[in-house]
Amino acid sequence: MEEGKEMGGDKPAPAVKKETPVEKQVIVLFAVLAIIFVSFLVSYQYFKPSNSFKYHDFTVYKQKLEGTTVDFYILPLKIGDKAPTNLMIRNDPREIENMTFEVNESFWRGMRGLLITTDVNYTSLATIAAGETGSFVGLIGVEADYGFTTEIGGYPTITCADATNVTKVIDIRLGNETKVYSEGDCMIVEGVDYDSMIKASDKVVITWLERIYTAVEVNK
Repeated sequence: MEEGKEMGGDKPAPAVKKETPVEKQVIVLFAVLAIIFVSFLVSYQYFKPSNSFKYHDFTVYKQKLEGTTVDFYILPLKIGDKAPTNLMIRNDPREIENMTFEVNESFWRGMRGLLITTDVNYTSLATIAAGETGSFVGLIGVEADYGFTTEIGGYPTITCADATNVTKVIDIRLGNETKVYSEGDCMIVEGVDYDSMIKASDKVVITWLERIYTAVEVNK
């Protein structure tokens, strides 16, 4: 027997499966949601000490989570009768305060569910933007589902055309300007690049939070 064959020398190396863009987005989405979920369970005292500042009615803590080099901004919350929890975003709310936000009042009314969508060809950073919004709506008790704007595999296809007066859509996309605006029952979260896309998603979260907080205070 020839040397090499006996030792399996001719055996081809096993093929390495490459992840598709969709699979990468899904993996990142679950990772983002897991990190944010942990932040809800752990009090801010357990994070590394850092600076805090007031932003409107909230105290914001700038923190680095263990094992990361990314700054997070944590807002301890107590809304109505809900248990205390923490909201975590990626951007300083002061730096996105003046971002264009033109969402019609009708978008907020009658919402029972939310569909969050983005382009399947975007990088996994788009999934971070989706996770920022999705984790917040879960925190306030709104059921959210995820999909893509074009059909691929078994993932839901979601566009603004799927929006109704009870099931709203948030479409996270790249564009010529960083802003948030609405088209009927669909909210467009737009960034000139992926970093801006995440900032626009955080703008949605902060604005939505302030609306809820104001409503709770008014109804006391």
